[in-house]
Amino acid sequence: MGRDNTLEDSGGEVEIWQTRKHGINTYNLDVRPRIGTSHHDYRDIPLGDSFRHDIPFQGNQTAFVRVKVSRKASMIHDIPYNFWIEDDYSASAEAPWHESGILASRTNKFLAWPQYIKASAARFAVPEILLLSIAVMETTHGWYDEPAEWLGVNKSIRPMNINVSYWPMLFSEEDMYDPAKNFDAGAFMLKRIAERLAPNDRTTRKIATLYRNLNAQAVDEYGARVEFFTKTLRPDWLPIPPHPEKLR
Repeated sequence: MGRDNTLEDSGGEVEIWQTRKHGINTYNLDVRPRIGTSHHDYRDIPLGDSFRHDIPFQGNQTAFVRVKVSRKASMIHDIPYNFWIEDDYSASAEAPWHESGILASRTNKFLAWPQYIKASAARFAVPEILLLSIAVMETTHGWYDEPAEWLGVNKSIRPMNINVSYWPMLFSEEDMYDPAKNFDAGAFMLKRIAERLAPNDRTTRKIATLYRNLNAQAVDEYGARVEFFTKTLRPDWLPIPPHPEKLR
């Protein structure tokens, strides 16, 4: 089949396929996107029937088939993709009214963080300061989730606060209550987001914005605030406890 690439207004790359001439029948079209080569030891989600469709053909004619891969599917199956996101320097980096380090400290075991951040950052080759800044952002803004976590009804678990109901193929709620797996999940997502941005677009503010909203089209206050944290926090700002295993 011949192919051509187009770019939709949303920034999503679309494959246009032209088939050979076929007789009258219904054919099964099974498209196999190119898969990345990283982190499949962590999460390898088979394509299954995601790109399998029955296509009816008329006699002696060709068909044009448009194959679009969503950002979410690209993240899940590790399909190479170019995420496009505008910068917006008017996005405020100021602390919102509900940001609270005091309330965050009362609902999180900060002393256990350093060992997990170092391990997860090393495993997925992401900066420790970025992982720390996202965790600080999510906990200082998400302290009000504590009652929901007590009841076991919250679907986004701190410190990395990934929504397991949105990513059920990648993460389980049970795993997210394990802090080591929680930080691993966050680092994994940050790595996959960065891989899908052009090298000169891999800024903290863009990566952080997409971490909060994968379909974002422009940098927002979240991305600007995380960038502020990366410039003002220190990777070693939390003391390592003498017996970190006791805090797990």
